[in-house]
Amino acid sequence: MDQITPIEILKAIPLWGYLVHAALIPLYLTIGAVKHEYAHAIAAALQGFRIIRVRVLPYRSPEGWQLGKAEWHTFGLYESAHTYLAPYYADAVLFGVGLVTLNSFGIKWEAIPHVFLTTLIVTTLLPAVDFVYNAGKWLLLDTGDFAEIARKVGV
Repeated sequence: MDQITPIEILKAIPLWGYLVHAALIPLYLTIGAVKHEYAHAIAAALQGFRIIRVRVLPYRSPEGWQLGKAEWHTFGLYESAHTYLAPYYADAVLFGVGLVTLNSFGIKWEAIPHVFLTTLIVTTLLPAVDFVYNAGKWLLLDTGDFAEIARKVGV
């Protein structure tokens, strides 16, 4: 039995299907923001910090527009870099789940190419976009998760 390749599955999607997925970009980014900010909040809560607020929709702050933000109170306790790394731990898990899902279970992806594309976007593309976006914020603006991590470890 011949194995169909991911490229062949993606080629089976008509142009209108890609247009639908393009229209869903705001939804995909919101899913990514929810994952990212709640990963921070869960890591902070696990350290005993009080969660003040979790925002997952874009908002204007005194520093400018923010895509999302989790805020917590540390009560003067030591705050590890893991609080800021938590979204990337979640990305690694999501990426692994995506690789396993896309490559196993005997799923006939050619019958459901839109589900294949959605799984590919949510489990591989969103984590990559999250990483590049936050690395760019650090390198260009010295803000964001990586800037906080650099400050924590003294870089």
